[in-house]
Amino acid sequence: MITTNARTKDLEDVGLLFHSILRYAEANAERLDRSIISIGYSTLLSNADQAACCLAELHVDTGEGWDGCVWLERLEDIREGSLAQILYAEEVDVESAVIRWLSPAVLKKNTQPEESANLFVMNSRGHYFEVNLRDVAVDKGRLRDCQLYDSEAALMQEVARQTGCSVNEVVGSAFYITMRNGLPTIIDDRGNAEAIEATIEDFISDFEL
Repeated sequence: MITTNARTKDLEDVGLLFHSILRYAEANAERLDRSIISIGYSTLLSNADQAACCLAELHVDTGEGWDGCVWLERLEDIREGSLAQILYAEEVDVESAVIRWLSPAVLKKNTQPEESANLFVMNSRGHYFEVNLRDVAVDKGRLRDCQLYDSEAALMQEVARQTGCSVNEVVGSAFYITMRNGLPTIIDDRGNAEAIEATIEDFISDFEL
């Protein structure tokens, strides 16, 4: 994908992602509770391979403006919230992880204004969400005791204020709601996905951990 701008993975994609996962593990070894050996090189390589496939299928950054260097920078990132961090796990829903990671970085690159393409909301219990309005319909009038925000930045500023964290620490931590396999699905910041059985409005309003 990086070198060819194609809808198929290539060895550069897999190799770069695998290398990034290992770099993330080495850079954070002192605080991580699982070593590379305990998770397994084969598991991490499989995660990288699956993620490369999903990225090639799901990204929307195509056409004359394609820049493989930008994608290289994104995939070699090992900071908090990076794809490498999410994939450093023994059990991870890779497709959901990629969808969640793409949502702020790439899927917003479209002809619609951000505020019309995504809904940013916090419920009365302090849980906060980003909803992909291109795929999921939400009746804002049916959201009970919820606060709506004009942008991700505005939501993250409020989250930072309430938690005492910096904005950089909370960016990318919102629950992401989109369609997957024909069902509305919530994906957390670790890529764990769960189908939503209630109406979207009730689910968001009543959600608690």
